[in-house]
Amino acid sequence: MEKSYMIPVEVFPPGDFIKEEMEARGWSQADLAAIMGRPVQTINEILVGKKSITPDTARELATAFGVHPQLFLNLDNAYRLSLSKADLSPVARRAAIYAKAPVRDLIKRRWIAGSSDLDRLERQVCAFLEIASLDDESPCNFAARKSDDYATLTPGQIAWGCRCRQIARRRRVAKFSPAAFRKFVPTLPKEFAEEQSLERLPKELAKHGLILVLLEHLPGTKIDGAAFWLDGQPVVALSVRYDRVDSFWYTLMHELAHVVLHGDENPIIDVNLVGPSAATTDDKPIAEQEADRQAIEWLAPGDELTRFIAQNKPYYSHDQIVRLAESLGVHPGVVVGQLQYRKEIGWGQSRKFLVKVRDILPMES
Repeated sequence: MEKSYMIPVEVFPPGDFIKEEMEARGWSQADLAAIMGRPVQTINEILVGKKSITPDTARELATAFGVHPQLFLNLDNAYRLSLSKADLSPVARRAAIYAKAPVRDLIKRRWIAGSSDLDRLERQVCAFLEIASLDDESPCNFAARKSDDYATLTPGQIAWGCRCRQIARRRRVAKFSPAAFRKFVPTLPKEFAEEQSLERLPKELAKHGLILVLLEHLPGTKIDGAAFWLDGQPVVALSVRYDRVDSFWYTLMHELAHVVLHGDENPIIDVNLVGPSAATTDDKPIAEQEADRQAIEWLAPGDELTRFIAQNKPYYSHDQIVRLAESLGVHPGVVVGQLQYRKEIGWGQSRKFLVKVRDILPMES
């Protein structure tokens, strides 16, 4: 619960209280100066409020008048604060702008230029978020898949989604055919089994009407991927947060499953989709469970992987993994990733197959 503070209606300088105490004792400024061992000018400056009361001065006044020194410090602090007539509206405006978007990250990534002029900075942030004012909601505010339900996106996640939309608008792709695309998607893991071939993946998807955006996530956002539609064309965005071939393929196929299964009914950003902290399939909404199952079926048909596990459990040699990958026509890292997904092997096992792909992919900035 937010704390509340009592603010006095009228604040008096501590000198008023000191004058009353002096009058009650019949002391002049010279008398008080002599008692405290201070110059008369110092006492005068304290009485008229020109000089702040330090802890040492508070102790001396308290000793002279027989009160607690904190009294004078409190009086002086309240008085000084009341004198502060600085216009706090720039602070409030900056707070509103920074609450709407991670401004420093946007400037660092050069998504906006930044400015010390608040009017200009606010215009930049609003233009980036595609809103008329800070009170508006950005059209990039997709649903976010977090743990066991859909949740509101953070400003950083919204900003990432906006940047993906901006990049997608610059792309030109073929007309999208749902039926043709559904047939094409299952061929991807085999067509691009060699990691070096991933460089041409965006162009190949563009030929089939889908825009692929590869954009690093912003700090703290934990975004793995997104699926949405733009002017009738499907867009899949990947952050490649985990730079591993298995994570890349699982995230890609999961987002493509959203396109195939759910169309444009629910634009979404997937958070914590992969990695050690990812939620299990049963903890996810129905649409996410459907996308999971479809992605797994495209990557490694259930019957073949199930037979492989039954025949080799609990030990899976590197040679066995390679042979299964060759029979499936996929990268060995995909097999390792599926074995990890099924909790047949640990997160750190068979890492030699989990090659990095970020440097191969045509990442955007």
